[in-house]
Amino acid sequence: MMLLIQIMLFIVGTIVLYIAISDIFHMLDKIKQGK
Repeated sequence: MMLLIQIMLFIVGTIVLYIAISDIFHMLDKIKQGK
């Protein structure tokens, strides 16, 4: 049971991290285009 929870947390964390990284790259692209 604990293993299932750990796997779910790992998947959720990976998705959140991926979204955050893509957001940061999107912001950097906007800054580059703005200059």
